[in-house]
Amino acid sequence: MKKRAVSIILSVLMLLSLIPTYALTASAANSGKCGADITWEYDPDSGELLIEGTGDMYDYTNGGAPWYSKRGSIETVDISDEITSVGDYAFANFTALTDITIGDTVESIGEGAFSGCISLEEVTLPSELVTIGDHAFYGCSYLADASFPEKLETIGASAFENCAYLAAAEFPATVRSIGDSAFMGCSELAEISFPETLENIGVSVFEGCSAVTGLELPLQLKTVGNNAFRNCSSLETLTLHYHLELIGDYAFNGCSSLSEIDYDATEERWQLITICRGNGPLDSAQKNFADEDPDEPEEPDEPEEPEKRYISGSYGADIEWTLGLAEGDLTVTGTGSFAMPRYATVDNEDLDLTQYVVSAEIEDGITALEDNAFAGFRRLESISIPDSAETIGSYAFDNCGALSDLGLPEGLETIPDGMCNACGSLTSMEIPSSVTEIGNFAFMGCDHIMSFGVLPDGMTNIGVGAFMGCQALTSMVLPSGIDTVNPMLFSGCTALSRIDLPAEVASIGSSAFSGCTGLSAIGIGNKVSMIEYGAFDGCAALRDVYYNGSAADKGKIVVQDGNSAFLDAEFHYTEIAVDDIAIEKLSGYDVKLTGLD
Repeated sequence: MKKRAVSIILSVLMLLSLIPTYALTASAANSGKCGADITWEYDPDSGELLIEGTGDMYDYTNGGAPWYSKRGSIETVDISDEITSVGDYAFANFTALTDITIGDTVESIGEGAFSGCISLEEVTLPSELVTIGDHAFYGCSYLADASFPEKLETIGASAFENCAYLAAAEFPATVRSIGDSAFMGCSELAEISFPETLENIGVSVFEGCSAVTGLELPLQLKTVGNNAFRNCSSLETLTLHYHLELIGDYAFNGCSSLSEIDYDATEERWQLITICRGNGPLDSAQKNFADEDPDEPEEPDEPEEPEKRYISGSYGADIEWTLGLAEGDLTVTGTGSFAMPRYATVDNEDLDLTQYVVSAEIEDGITALEDNAFAGFRRLESISIPDSAETIGSYAFDNCGALSDLGLPEGLETIPDGMCNACGSLTSMEIPSSVTEIGNFAFMGCDHIMSFGVLPDGMTNIGVGAFMGCQALTSMVLPSGIDTVNPMLFSGCTALSRIDLPAEVASIGSSAFSGCTGLSAIGIGNKVSMIEYGAFDGCAALRDVYYNGSAADKGKIVVQDGNSAFLDAEFHYTEIAVDDIAIEKLSGYDVKLTGLD
């Protein structure tokens, strides 16, 4: 009897000891620090995330924020005054987020901070904001209103790319830089107003903005980058000014409605503008010239190119590079890891090498390309990488908008994060058989890639948003080792019409196929147990789901909100209850199964 009493007492004490531990765990999961002097707290009842304190928020990797696991239920974010920055990827892929309050003291919004927030329809940017980071609002497909404050200076690359419903972009006089692809794919963007002092418009900045009908480019504008207004198919009238010196490759390609150009100088001065290939609409449009050039026009800057035809330099102890300035041909020799310098001092002046390199031959002996090795080399069209290169760093070719010829080395095991982000001239890519992993956003915004060939059988992971915005991609066969379709993987792949997922796939991430407007059929296996928020949002054409299982099996799948297109599709069941059956391939209405004796 005494032993039994002692046993009961010990059991009660054990249960009591668990109660505060659980309470502490639950509390910790809903609050914490997100800056040296900043705290966060989540209210699960209201769906509100409150950020309070002073100074800068911490930066995070994609998916690394402490509240990331709640991204499907956080509806409101309130960032209080006295906070000066929003951290990198702080709220990326918050698919339920509809309301953001950002204190006016915030001066910078970090890289990818609100990317993939597909339910966000408007945001009031803080009055003290100076910098909007790369990809800050990328893929916020329903964002319709974002007024830019008067102190804004920099808008990063792809900052608003694929914000399809954004209606207007009125830039204050303070804006000095708009990054490559910043508004690419904003198909409803009808009003664009520039500051007169803006001197450069980068690569693909407004590509695919098919709603704009009239444009007046800035008074001080000197260069229009490659693909800058490509496929602005409704553009009818264009006003250009006499400071303009260069219009890049395909800058106005696909502007099929362009009928009239107003130019405030003479036809003779127009002839001095360098107009690169692929700008046929500029040739065919009617041009209205002035009778005389403006009084005392600003003389164009002398080119920075030195008299020398070749320049050379070293990288580390064992690598040499030589660049031909006339042809833009780069040769790299030696041993070790390499990243191309962005500047070289020639005759006491800094030469911007990103404007000169057109082709790069990297010879055998180079063992690695480092992070950002050629990032931002806008004229780079081709690069040869030897098989001796075992690794390629993150964002190695980020925003190389002219890159059309890239061969990856045999032996490469990992395609890194952002490797070819916004490489809009790539049309195909062969993945070496040695590759086992593709990183996050590796090919995001490669909107002219139609095929990746056959992906290697040994591949086990394809990262978040790896093929996001690949608008020309028509088909994809995923390797059998893939067991998760990560968030935003095919988001915005509008030409993708059908895909069959491997039998081992257990979950389909948030926004995985969002905006795949051409997707009409998908095949999935019976191991799928979770379809996250908005995975099939905007898939209006989805009609058929080929399911390797029964209706009862389908009932076990947890399908979160924003997937009505998936639920409304017609399901075709195998209705065979046999263990270890896997889909090998789905073709039309025929199902081929393996695993039967």
